Amino acid sequence: MFNQNTINPFIDQAIYTIDSMFENKEIPQSIKDYLYLICTGMILNYGTTYSKDIYKAINNTRYIYGIKDLNKLLTKEEYHSLINRVTESTNAYTLSTVTRQDKELKINYTIIIAKNKNNKQQLLEYLTHELNHILTSLNNTFTHNNNSILFRYGLFKTDITSTKKDSGRIFNEVINTLETEDIINKLLSLRKYKIYNNKFNEAFKILDSIQEEYTATGYEPFVNLYRPLFNKKEIKKLINKTMLEGSTDQIEELINKKLNNNSSYSEMISQLDELYINYEITKRNGLEKAYETSSQYLDFKNNIIYVLIDYKPDLA
Repeated sequence: MFNQNTINPFIDQAIYTIDSMFENKEIPQSIKDYLYLICTGMILNYGTTYSKDIYKAINNTRYIYGIKDLNKLLTKEEYHSLINRVTESTNAYTLSTVTRQDKELKINYTIIIAKNKNNKQQLLEYLTHELNHILTSLNNTFTHNNNSILFRYGLFKTDITSTKKDSGRIFNEVINTLETEDIINKLLSLRKYKIYNNKFNEAFKILDSIQEEYTATGYEPFVNLYRPLFNKKEIKKLINKTMLEGSTDQIEELINKKLNNNSSYSEMISQLDELYINYEITKRNGLEKAYETSSQYLDFKNNIIYVLIDYKPDLA
């Protein structure tokens, strides 16, 4: 997409756009440094076709740095929804609020960033993860189905008119984590170029501690499960395109087709949610390292993942 002659004008434009968007907003330069990187990494990963959506997702998000005065900065309802969810050790947390404007539903996002002492690389990952959720939920966010209103958050859909718990949260988190990984690795690929923008070079120091290819943290056993599928070129292209454009039913159709009579998309995401609950239990008991050898995990791997990636293990 870019070469030595074109990469610097692209980065200059990205930095200028971020600075212009936040010129009259109260946001520390340290947070803008992360946004320089995330914006650049997202465009490198998804392509210039989606530049407007990427800038829109970043610009339309509210950023709160520090949790000291949250009770003054948020509505009473928003503040109470965060109790026990945001602490000094929280890197980044996204608060979403649905409002109605001119008979249209609108989703408002706020990312709360705690002033903690965690490393900058980790904060970059978490901020990228949260903003990627927002970006991949930007289009076709709400759909009406009979008397229900479905809110799409990436691959996860939930009925905002019901208290019923919907399946699919973990699959959405897994795919978002893999996309986050790609975005940061696209940034790392810029090391081969001579970059002249001083602001970008200063921000790029955040990546200094990463020596080689980046592997994202969180949801590890399940990210490891799906990485071979996600890394199939045609699968990754479909997932990225449909999530950005809001046509995620295509992913469900593809998985149903691949699983054939073995299972279905809805069964897969439901099983994955259950696997995660059991994983959290083993983690609390200090047994997470043994989880990937459990019969439940291996059954899912053999009957779902291997079918999806057309892998036939050598049983000899």
